[in-house]
Amino acid sequence: MDMTSYSPYLEYLGHESQKLNRLLKTWANINTGSRNIAGLDKFLSLLEKTFQKLSRNTETIPLPAQTSCVRKVRYRCR
Repeated sequence: MDMTSYSPYLEYLGHESQKLNRLLKTWANINTGSRNIAGLDKFLSLLEKTFQKLSRNTETIPLPAQTSCVRKVRYRCR
């Protein structure tokens, strides 16, 4: 397998590793337990901000919750 085609991506990740590490730690430190709606909403907000950097055409699609204590959404870039 020729890995040279991946070089630009690997180089980018190398340059952005500290930033990506901080982002991952920020996400991991949010309490997103299924019954913690505030934590899930906070995480969704951070995901929206992050994905909007990738594409201006994004949408949050509400999904039916199985119980009143659960937040279900699907997020996609168009």
